[in-house]
Amino acid sequence: MQESFNYERKLVEGKSVNLYGRVGAGIGVNLESKYVPLGLGGLAAVTMLTGKKNHHFELNAGVFVGNDTSGETGIFAMPVATTA
Repeated sequence: MQESFNYERKLVEGKSVNLYGRVGAGIGVNLESKYVPLGLGGLAAVTMLTGKKNHHFELNAGVFVGNDTSGETGIFAMPVATTA
């Protein structure tokens, strides 16, 4: 799980597909890990929108990379993937 503040910018505008790039900074925690890494880090992701207006498909993919403040795992990376 991660919470971040993001900046998003349109990269490609097509007739039916738009691509956006997103970067951000925040905090991440892996609740499924034995050691529960928790730390500050950064996010990089791409969003793809297809369709028009309210009839569209959205796909987000990226990675959150953080530094574990508990000292158990050091640097950690968590994939980010959502659809809507």
